[in-house]
Amino acid sequence: MLQVGALLKSKYELLKELSRDGVSVAYLANDARLNKQWMVKVIAKPKKDNAVSLSHKLIAEKYILCNLEHPNLPRIVDGI
Repeated sequence: MLQVGALLKSKYELLKELSRDGVSVAYLANDARLNKQWMVKVIAKPKKDNAVSLSHKLIAEKYILCNLEHPNLPRIVDGI
């Protein structure tokens, strides 16, 4: 995974690791252009045996969250 201090997309500076599971790491990141903090979820490259299944699940999750608006759900503002 990435290190704290890394810069993603020349825009998001990773400030602190928030959580980690078997597939992803969540970071607190600063958007240098907007001077705003966001949570960034970095997903590990899947193993070949389940790559397609995991990719489809992540894409589905992204589209579901993009179409929902509720204060208790995360808001997706960018995808890399």
